[in-house]
Amino acid sequence: MICIGCIISVVYECKIHGITQPKLVTTFLRSIDKKCDDLSDEAASNIARGSKNPSGYLMEALGECTSDSYPEIADFFRHQVVVLIKENERVTVKDTILLMLQEAEEIADDTTVGLINGIKKSDIDQEDDLADLLAGIFLYALKNTKNNIDGKAKGIAKEYISRVKAGEKPSKKKKAIGGQNNMKSEPEQSVSDYRTREVELMEERIEQESIVFCRKYDS
Repeated sequence: MICIGCIISVVYECKIHGITQPKLVTTFLRSIDKKCDDLSDEAASNIARGSKNPSGYLMEALGECTSDSYPEIADFFRHQVVVLIKENERVTVKDTILLMLQEAEEIADDTTVGLINGIKKSDIDQEDDLADLLAGIFLYALKNTKNNIDGKAKGIAKEYISRVKAGEKPSKKKKAIGGQNNMKSEPEQSVSDYRTREVELMEERIEQESIVFCRKYDS
């Protein structure tokens, strides 16, 4: 399950000391609309818990966002959002978001979810920059999901964070060799090929020696 409430709740659980929920949620929304007013405790809680979508005016601002504005949004996340996360928790945030996304069965693998760099779900683990990852998936969630999961976002976020901190990691896509997903590396393949050819030569030699022997002692 991915929605803006889940994303915000993951960050909130790993935020630096002193950052309130209204400030964090407001900061997220200002990445889309810099004129966004400070949210009240209730409004921020509803969004962070996944109980309510942002106000209509924000969705109107989102409609005006084009790919040309994506670098500016990513830069906002880099300087305004990521800095609100504890340095020693930033890997946790990244791995948690990736794990949540990879397990979101409602999203097909060929869906572009990293909107900042145009990365598909199947390749999202290759997104190295936390700001680009958060901004891209936040944009995707705003555009394509409903932030209305009965207030379960906080619980979902905590569950995934606990799994990551217990040692669970998002799966890594195997990189291709020569444009194909080979299970063996090139050195392993060459050794295997060499051994196979060596056996073939030995079998040919034994066969030839057997023929010579049989002919010599045929009588």
